[in-house]
Amino acid sequence: MKQSIFLLICLSMIITFMVPAHAAKVSTVEGIIQRVTNDSIQVRGKYYGISGIPLINPSGEHLKKTSLTSGKKVEIFFQEGKITSILIYEDMVE
Repeated sequence: MKQSIFLLICLSMIITFMVPAHAAKVSTVEGIIQRVTNDSIQVRGKYYGISGIPLINPSGEHLKKTSLTSGKKVEIFFQEGKITSILIYEDMVE
């Protein structure tokens, strides 16, 4: 499981770096959910609106808003400054 998460992170980084300069700007924010409200989550001290944003797991399956809980690791994907999707990672057992 750690290998698939590492692979997914590497793939997202490669895609980000390979986007041509004239293409839409793509970026990500990765972190732990600090707080969840009705229509936003707080990650790294900043609030992000989640209304209408697709929530997915590393396998690409769509998740419900109830999957967003404090302490979950997420990756927020942006295109031209707008959130396109939120990747929600499973809890990892150490």
